[in-house]
Amino acid sequence: MCSRPTLLNLVMELVDISCHGKQCTFCQYLTHMKCLENVGMLRTNPVIFEGREIVPIQFLKALLPDPASLRSRTVGKTNIGCIFTGVKDGREKSVYIYNVCDHQECYRELGSQAISYTTGVPAMIGAMLVMEGVWRKPGVG
Repeated sequence: MCSRPTLLNLVMELVDISCHGKQCTFCQYLTHMKCLENVGMLRTNPVIFEGREIVPIQFLKALLPDPASLRSRTVGKTNIGCIFTGVKDGREKSVYIYNVCDHQECYRELGSQAISYTTGVPAMIGAMLVMEGVWRKPGVG
């Protein structure tokens, strides 16, 4: 299992992220995550603060609003996707598979933000396909 800082570093090293337009929330997110990592707030090992042992990332979580409290007022859409490259019929092929979800529609349907849907549902479906034996090709499961 990778820690958030490890995943953040991987993304920043492997992906050329360019921001276009007025807003790029993912770029802002990466900037904030890098800042928090640089000051030690994403650490998972305990530190002593004012004579008490605390875990910085748990302390940070206690300071932030409960994500559930934000879900009804989050508006807009989110997107998650992957580019898969491989060989099919002797030729290289790339396919972009993605999902776009509307925050308010997801909240009405599931009571959660769209990001929960775009990250949780595909993982659950993939696990179900492996467990049911639908995905049994080399490299899967």
